[in-house]
Amino acid sequence: MKDRVRAVLVTPNDKVLLIRRERPHTPVYWVLPGGGVESTDASREDALRREVHEE
Repeated sequence: MKDRVRAVLVTPNDKVLLIRRERPHTPVYWVLPGGGVESTDASREDALRREVHEE
């Protein structure tokens, strides 16, 4: 199983960042920013920074 990371990002005015996902034959759903840890990531924290930047 691949390691995964997620972030809860809260703005100064207390709003949370969520990502809307749309896929064929699946109801729309929302996720927190994040993704898989790659072999090139030095740590889970580095993976999280990379994933948040990609989002």
